[in-house]
Amino acid sequence: MKHSITLFVTQKCNLRCPYCFVDKESEELQIWEIDKLFVTNRSHINHVTLTGGEPMMRHDIGLVIGVLKFLRIPFTLCTNGYKWENLVEYLQRISTTEYAIQVSIDGNPDTHDRLRGTGSYERAHSLLQHIGKSSIPSNIVITVSNTNIGSVKDVLDLSLRVKVPCSINFVRGKPPDINPGQMSDVINAWVRYAKLFGFSRQAIMMHAQRMKIVRDYLHHRKTWPFPCIANGQLTTLWANGDIGPCEKLPPIGNIRRWNYNLKPAWREMQVNRDGCYCDFDCEILHSMKSVRGFWSLIR
Repeated sequence: MKHSITLFVTQKCNLRCPYCFVDKESEELQIWEIDKLFVTNRSHINHVTLTGGEPMMRHDIGLVIGVLKFLRIPFTLCTNGYKWENLVEYLQRISTTEYAIQVSIDGNPDTHDRLRGTGSYERAHSLLQHIGKSSIPSNIVITVSNTNIGSVKDVLDLSLRVKVPCSINFVRGKPPDINPGQMSDVINAWVRYAKLFGFSRQAIMMHAQRMKIVRDYLHHRKTWPFPCIANGQLTTLWANGDIGPCEKLPPIGNIRRWNYNLKPAWREMQVNRDGCYCDFDCEILHSMKSVRGFWSLIR
């Protein structure tokens, strides 16, 4: 069974989003450790998500991308877009690896800058304009909370203008800071947008259902209609090498303990996947795409 890996390449960030859950101070795996990790486990990995913090704040992120390129491991890099020129330079060197970038936009210019920092919208918008004129696979993501729910339409309109698809996450937390009716309005607005953009019927169904599951879990503690595949197919590696089944659960140890070999670490991950539910959008979507998840939705 191949795994999707979420790697926090750094926990440093040049912005200060109020909903961020990542500790800003942490040791980081060195580049030789990352190289050894992926060389040792490449036959067991189907995708890597490079996240943080802000991945572009890591001084040798170009080398990390180079390792994945050399090993032909598909990856997605999540970014706030501030250091976009360097990112584009790295990506232009890639021709043998599937990759994509995910750009965070949290509202119109005023809202985005209020949440993330002055000038951050202009930088991210410049990246999106470049993407729209190139062949770089990408998407926009907006994290919706009570501080920017009024700007969702602005981001969807931006997506249509720059021709970069947009997805929506709801800010994590207990209790939720927006009510079920507001969340339903956001979901319906996204469905209308997705039809205009040209999303497939299956993609619209999957993403709308994902958002409804988050809404129902946050407000009613309603369990998912399918089991979570964290541990079975998903793995999270923190910047310091700690490893666990997902971001919501505590690490089981550090990858150095297993000499960077993921297989024995996976054997020690014991998660009651039929009884573990949360508001983590990525885990929900991955689990939904599993065989059991998909059939539970269309029954």
